[in-house]
Amino acid sequence: MPALDFFENCAAHTERVWHISFHPTSFDLFVTCGSDKSLRLWSRLSSSSSFRCVLSLDDFSTRTIRCCEWSPCGGFISACSFDGCVYVWRVLNASDVNPQLKFLTVLEGHENEVKAVAWSPSGSLLATCGRDKSVWIWECVDDGADFECLALLQGHEQDVKHVTWHPRREICVSSSYDNTLKVWGPQGGSSGDDWVCIQTLQAHLSTVWSSCFSLSGDFLVSVSDDRSLIVWKGRNPQVPSDVVDAIEFDKIGVFEGLHSRTIFSVDCLRINKNTETSEESMIVATCGADDDLNITEVKFRDQLATATCSRINTIQAAHAGDINCVRFSKNFTSKSSEEFLIATAGDDNLVKLWTLKL
Repeated sequence: MPALDFFENCAAHTERVWHISFHPTSFDLFVTCGSDKSLRLWSRLSSSSSFRCVLSLDDFSTRTIRCCEWSPCGGFISACSFDGCVYVWRVLNASDVNPQLKFLTVLEGHENEVKAVAWSPSGSLLATCGRDKSVWIWECVDDGADFECLALLQGHEQDVKHVTWHPRREICVSSSYDNTLKVWGPQGGSSGDDWVCIQTLQAHLSTVWSSCFSLSGDFLVSVSDDRSLIVWKGRNPQVPSDVVDAIEFDKIGVFEGLHSRTIFSVDCLRINKNTETSEESMIVATCGADDDLNITEVKFRDQLATATCSRINTIQAAHAGDINCVRFSKNFTSKSSEEFLIATAGDDNLVKLWTLKL
């Protein structure tokens, strides 16, 4: 069985921690946010030392900071708040042990609480979503000094909880309280101004809290209040589409019993392919309201278009309360290329770090 071991506690915030984001190329940096209205940057001196908070921003918002994300280039950080705003900073001296943040702009438009923010793979677009049932697509202009609203997407019937981007295409997926996921893309390709809903994914029986793509973008995984994990396989549309980057998804597996209560967050590590059997596998981390951290292996065969799922390790009561977010540091390796770092954020005000050895 792959070893999942505790690595370190970070007394991250004075109230619940909502979200974590690792730097895209350095495993020595991550950013967190929480109900204490703060954004905090964490660093360590070497691969063997503990993480420490090197920067805390506590006065830019009057309400909960719900989500924070690094840009793909590592040069920017965005965060969204229940005050209805999205904030963007430029990261200065990211390679130093004491990086700094320079405030760039605030994005206003949502009617109330903003629940999530996500950068496109090119870093030129930013997606946000919120309680107002909308998804906004913002275009980065003037080298990140400003953003313009490119599209306002209104198709969900309830709060939009989460947004994520395909790793290779300008395709955005939103998860909602209306039990659905929606796949969005621009008509006429990535330069198009008119964004449309390519597909609505209906399989969950309750609120869809989160989703993530495999690193290749071939698979999508979603989790829900119905305590299920669903795996979707991407394919090109069967009919001509005005959306050049269009991709549609087929449900290939529904897995229950991984958690006893709501699953809040999911992250995917990688896919391995067995050339002899043509079987592929993906490592998935999930967490939720049962306070557990689960590591699951999902296997699938292209010919069968079906998936199987098996839990390979669990940390019960990983936090003393709900676990709101789980993230792999996809670039973390120690002496072995089979060792990875995982971070979890909880209602107990802590960020906990774990090592996974495959």
